[in-house]
Amino acid sequence: MTQLKDIKERIKGISGTQKITKAMKSMSLIKLQKAEARALASRPFIYAITDIVSHLDFDNIYYKGNKSRDALFVIFTSDRGLCGAFNENLIRQAEALIKERSRTGKCRLILIGTKAAVHFAKKGCEVFSTYSHLPSDPTVSLSNLVMSDCRNLYNDGKVGEVILIYNNFKSKLKYEVKIKKMLPLPKVAPAAGKGVRPVFLYEPDQKRLVGGVVEMFLDSTVFHSFLDLYASEYSARLAAMTKATDSAQEMIDDLTLELNKTRQATITRELLEIISGAEALAS
Repeated sequence: MTQLKDIKERIKGISGTQKITKAMKSMSLIKLQKAEARALASRPFIYAITDIVSHLDFDNIYYKGNKSRDALFVIFTSDRGLCGAFNENLIRQAEALIKERSRTGKCRLILIGTKAAVHFAKKGCEVFSTYSHLPSDPTVSLSNLVMSDCRNLYNDGKVGEVILIYNNFKSKLKYEVKIKKMLPLPKVAPAAGKGVRPVFLYEPDQKRLVGGVVEMFLDSTVFHSFLDLYASEYSARLAAMTKATDSAQEMIDDLTLELNKTRQATITRELLEIISGAEALAS
């Protein structure tokens, strides 16, 4: 009877955990649908402004760079766990890139999310700023603060490169770590095809327009990284909670089978004891 009670308690405990994972799965799906819509809706604008900026050939610091050999890495992670290897994979790739880049200059870090802040605090890296306890939805004000840090370090000549490392959202079932060099502005291949450069007409003129366009591009790039961060996080958490729920069900099924076998063995043993006792009395 003690064994039966233990199995029942284990089934009860796992069932309770399964209810939690199911609830978290449902919440992740709802949040993912919202985050996915925002991330995908922003991409046409990002693609368009990237194409414009890539064809602006202007003599300023954003294009020609500065003399610094140091680099700034902006690393995007989540505040919470329970999302599989979402943060671990990104941090591992970031560490490898930082180690390689450190051979040619110093590396400064801007850390987004508690996971990155806790991890790199133990590594003794030079952290310029940290943003944790993120809001439930990405905000323009937060992305502007991050971009302001990047812009100040770059314009002051303290870093010669600004590199974003974040999880790029692909679909509900797929995301991948993306390493994007934001500054100095890279030359992007013409979107119209090889060797074809579209013609742009600037009003009032290119010199007066380029500053505003570049600033808009930089702000939009960081905000787009936040959108991808949130969508990828919910995608990873949905997958993790789905797997946890399925694993809990498998354990419940196995324990239920074990419970039935144990109950049957107990009943058989009791019947044998009764029959043996009756035969002993009859003899």
